[in-house]
Amino acid sequence: MSPRRPPAPHSEPDSDPAAEPEPVLSPIEPVAEWLRPRLASASREELVVLVERLARGSEEIAARIDYLTNPGAAGRALQRRIASLRNGKRFVAYGETHEVSTEIASVAGDIRTDILPRDPERAAALAEKLFSLDQVIFERADDSDGRIGDELREACVLWLDAAAAVRAMNGDAVTQWPAVVYRFYQANDYGIREPLLEEAQRLLSDVELRALAAGFEQDA
Repeated sequence: MSPRRPPAPHSEPDSDPAAEPEPVLSPIEPVAEWLRPRLASASREELVVLVERLARGSEEIAARIDYLTNPGAAGRALQRRIASLRNGKRFVAYGETHEVSTEIASVAGDIRTDILPRDPERAAALAEKLFSLDQVIFERADDSDGRIGDELREACVLWLDAAAAVRAMNGDAVTQWPAVVYRFYQANDYGIREPLLEEAQRLLSDVELRALAAGFEQDA
């Protein structure tokens, strides 16, 4: 809904003391702010009818509802977006990196918001695929301003958070997390995987961090 237009000059605006005025939106007043009380007061049946009506009226909205309510559909959609970034053939010129970095950031944000709370294992797998784009994307992009690299670094942090959620859920019996971090960092060919060490405390204990550091010292 757009803001209401002001009355035309020399015209009297309609007045109805009993009518509830429409909310006037501003750039700092998101739609959700004035809709939230109405949605909160609606019954479950009313909300179901509303969502069904929106879905029938727009294929795009129906697809978005499916995405938000079906973790499998959301995961598959994000997997396709990552694959599109990986499989691109066109060289990304300096002036075009903003589009690619924005898409990486968008994918990472959707993983964190839509997948991680419900399925940490899937979120960790998707985050791994996302930061692993470093192995292909820098061969066909002029990232002189570092935008793409910055977003891939954030994807590393996302993986750490997702892995920590997996660890909290499964315990330590399944995965040797220090070994996983070590293996991922060994492929730091383009310098974007530093957060795997710099932010490793998100996932590893102090004892594991010291052991990991000792392992790298032995490699030096």
